[in-house]
Amino acid sequence: MHDTLKIHTHRGLDYAVESNMHCGVHSGLMPSEADMQPASLTLCNNTSAPKLSVGYAYWDRRGRYTPNWRSKGHWILARGECETFALPTSYDHYGYRGELYVFGGHRGALIPGRGKQICVWGFGNYEQPLADDSSACTKNGYRMMPTTRVEAFAGEVRHAFSD
Repeated sequence: MHDTLKIHTHRGLDYAVESNMHCGVHSGLMPSEADMQPASLTLCNNTSAPKLSVGYAYWDRRGRYTPNWRSKGHWILARGECETFALPTSYDHYGYRGELYVFGGHRGALIPGRGKQICVWGFGNYEQPLADDSSACTKNGYRMMPTTRVEAFAGEVRHAFSD
């Protein structure tokens, strides 16, 4: 195993791979322990609102409409509460790595974000494929919402919503 990280891209993919993971390009490399570790996302309500509705979107390489952004949500966090979500494994069965978009809102206000517009549903638990496609979103009665970009690596990624 090499001690140096290799950063490279693959044709057709819009993200860089930063790891010791063998992908056929660098012969002799083996997955590192970090590559094999699952990733999780912890969302926290550090707002003044008594309850916050939260969710996230991830790049889904394995769904019916692959590849596409998929949003999941609507979990309620009480003020000061955090919840941890297991992120999906990647197409090669290693932990999820790359961009995530988180979103939150409470009665009367959305938490502003400058990230990608993502399709969300305000009631109950949901999972929405094609989450960055506004026509697919509104067809299902959902709405587009501004998000905040976070980066997922091995282990836990934390994001605290605040006023």
